[in-house]
Amino acid sequence: KKDRNGKPETTPAVISTVADKYIAEDMPHGWILPNDGYGCGYTNLPYVVKELAKRGFKTGLWTENGLAKIAKEVGEDGTRLCKLDVAWVGPGYKYALDACKAAYNGIEDNSNARGFVWSVMGWAGTQHYSTVWSGDQSGNWEYIRFHIPTVIGSGLSGFNCATGDVDGIFGGSDSTYTRDLEWKCFTPVFMVMSGWAKKDKQPFISGYTDINRKYLQLKTRLTPYMYTYCERAYETGVPTSRAMVLEYPKDSVTWGTKTQYQFMNGEWFLVAPVYKSEGKRDSIYLPKGKWIDYWNGKNYEGNTWLNNYDAPLDKLPLFVKAGAIIPMYPQMNYDGERRADTLTLDIYPSGKSSFNMYEDDGITREYRKGAFAKTLFVVNAEKNIDVTINPAKGNYDGKYEKRVYLLDVHAKNPSSVLINNKSVRKCNSKTDFEKASAGFYFDANEKNGIVQVKANYLPTSKVQNIRLNY
Repeated sequence: KKDRNGKPETTPAVISTVADKYIAEDMPHGWILPNDGYGCGYTNLPYVVKELAKRGFKTGLWTENGLAKIAKEVGEDGTRLCKLDVAWVGPGYKYALDACKAAYNGIEDNSNARGFVWSVMGWAGTQHYSTVWSGDQSGNWEYIRFHIPTVIGSGLSGFNCATGDVDGIFGGSDSTYTRDLEWKCFTPVFMVMSGWAKKDKQPFISGYTDINRKYLQLKTRLTPYMYTYCERAYETGVPTSRAMVLEYPKDSVTWGTKTQYQFMNGEWFLVAPVYKSEGKRDSIYLPKGKWIDYWNGKNYEGNTWLNNYDAPLDKLPLFVKAGAIIPMYPQMNYDGERRADTLTLDIYPSGKSSFNMYEDDGITREYRKGAFAKTLFVVNAEKNIDVTINPAKGNYDGKYEKRVYLLDVHAKNPSSVLINNKSVRKCNSKTDFEKASAGFYFDANEKNGIVQVKANYLPTSKVQNIRLNY
């Protein structure tokens, strides 16, 4: 393939034209999938895989021509994903399913990795082997509007990982790109496409790079939350991106199309994407219960509709159900960039609630042999606020034996805080809290009031209790 200046472009070009620019822009990143079609082919693949790995990228291959070389590409060159395009999988149902299976097995037969496939063709059963995306379309406001129920409907059909290119492959604009990226950060997977639109489709090219970075950073921090629900999808078939009717089947408002432009991310986040060229969102439905605006901490009583909700371009309408316990990793630009032995629990106390966090090594298939751990967090807020961190059940390579726990508790100022029945110091400022090895700090100006608690390096093999007294 030729680049935008008409010069021949080879596979190593992805290092300088894509990877290095993500790094220069301090932008979270994951996979790069160079294409072998359109006269390009793969060149110097082992070097590309090695150099991308140094930068925190994993390499997959987008193939037009089939899998004849997959044993070498995976086993020797080090690639770990196959993206199957319509030119190859297009002939039909069985052909495409067989293609996905062959790609999946080609990865697992030649490495210790998990089969990872993207296919543009989706039928019943495709989810057993492949992520699906919606194909080559133009980005615009209508593209966003019809993709919201598309992802929701795919989840109801058993597809946990269904998506579309951010802002499509053609057309689009800076504003539609950012709006599309915002809500897709609350789905398990998405991708961006280079080289087809007049203006390229990378998040650092947009006029709203800072907003795109903000949401990608939030997505990376939410990895343990999202990963837990993806594991549940693996176990049960219940998707991470859930139709309102799936979470609230007894609420008649959710039975028709009234809530087709919003969804639940897991049990605790309600996402209502903006799909029009305007700085507001109408027709947001909050089911029965208490809901909290993620951005400012404002409380809402459910069983109500929100109209004219203020949503400038940098604000995705996002609500948290009371009782939520949201585990978050430290900020990093790719999985494994730094240790995740500091864990933040973003807590919205309401009665009794729990979250059973799943973790494994994130790379190999050892989890299928039982190499994983689950940590049950329980919050009881009926009088004081008691947070119980139960022992991590299970084991896997890389499991943390100790962790620093940071709690962001959306509550009023406590009279005292105890960690395992020992009182900890109240810090006088945010700076004081950050320097302390353990303690608590009440920030009245942060999201309608947050109590921040730090518990320094506690064993994950023992039960831990943190109490906020009132």
